[in-house]
Amino acid sequence: MVKDWECMTELLIDGPDRGEKPLNDQQETALIKIMVCVVRQAVQGRPPVGRKSSKKMSAKKKKIVLDDKMKLSQHFMVKLPDLLSIYGINSEQVADLLEIPQHFDLEIYTTSGLEVYLNSLLRQMKYIVKNHTETEVGLNRFQLASCVSINQ
Repeated sequence: MVKDWECMTELLIDGPDRGEKPLNDQQETALIKIMVCVVRQAVQGRPPVGRKSSKKMSAKKKKIVLDDKMKLSQHFMVKLPDLLSIYGINSEQVADLLEIPQHFDLEIYTTSGLEVYLNSLLRQMKYIVKNHTETEVGLNRFQLASCVSINQ
């Protein structure tokens, strides 16, 4: 249930269903933080904080991690440019969202024909690099500047 990235991004992009109260800024920030945390845990194969895990990852667990990485890559490659477009003004939200591409399986851009979304993501990143100087964006901003300048 926690790995329901589609539901989280739909709520952030499209807003709540009719008749439901929209999220406030704090709730949006909290949802983004939860979503990024879930992405990180999924690609690292780590259990949530407070749960024990064996040191060695089983073959079944490795397959689950690879499948999750592929699914989240396919999903966020399409949705992340929209998320950055909407939340690109808030430095705290941007800093969190910029962690997501670091967990992508980048080959999916070409193998799934998603190059148009890569271009869209790079345009959003270029905007962020030009317009954000806050320390919250920090290292992610530096990494993005390198990425954007390479792909121009």
